[in-house]
Amino acid sequence: MARAAAALLLAGALALPAGAADPYASYRDAHPDVGVEDLLEVERGDSLERVLAVLHNPDASFAPTAVRLFEAGGLGAAEVALETVLRAGESAPTLVAAVAQRCTEARPGAGGPPFTSWFLLEAGVLRVWALQPFGPDCSRQDSLVDASDHEAMRQVGRALFARARRGSFHYGPLAYEEWNEAFASPTPEGMLSRLQATARERPHDARAQNRLAVGHYALGERKAAVAALERAIRLASSWPVPHRNLAVSYRQQGDLVAAAEARERADWLSRAGP
Repeated sequence: MARAAAALLLAGALALPAGAADPYASYRDAHPDVGVEDLLEVERGDSLERVLAVLHNPDASFAPTAVRLFEAGGLGAAEVALETVLRAGESAPTLVAAVAQRCTEARPGAGGPPFTSWFLLEAGVLRVWALQPFGPDCSRQDSLVDASDHEAMRQVGRALFARARRGSFHYGPLAYEEWNEAFASPTPEGMLSRLQATARERPHDARAQNRLAVGHYALGERKAAVAALERAIRLASSWPVPHRNLAVSYRQQGDLVAAAEARERADWLSRAGP
């Protein structure tokens, strides 16, 4: 799998607790053969040490306002301190690293929702993640995502989204605007069944249709996903999320013209606001 570049996403060394080592500097000292450019990227299987180095890399373009670490597992998640994680090293528990971001350009609307980007590390190894890059004008670019592992996503949800209950995230390549009961299902098939039931109960709810599209897409049902996104757009034509998801769907089907049109529409609606 190609590395997902974080160069447009993360930057600025965070203020670390007194006495805590800088994960970026520590990694560079321990791995002198690793170039600076290499630490702007992540890929599945990366170590906890490397992911923390990327998160604290001072040479990227976007400054996270905070990195919070949660121990994932059970019915919830407890926040843990960076210095605790650094001491534990590769024996650290399953962790979710959540990055609250903002576009560095200081202008109205530049900020994004909290926990825009996140990483799940299991047994010290990166398993799923979602990175949200921004363009020079603070427009959202295509997300860099590996988020199709259902059980891993359930862990991320328990740690982050079930707490906040706001802000979009990704399940697979598509945006899903809030955590809900559908993810209580232990399988993608069960999740889709719940989403279908909700869509039947709320036939005029654009958000229910968008969620249904995400469920279809997760199971490889691409035509059904596109149909649900088109229904969402008919129900709420000014809502950018289904347009953006439609752009992803068209692009992965090879229809680049339709993908560009859907993406342009989504960007325009995002700039226009509610």
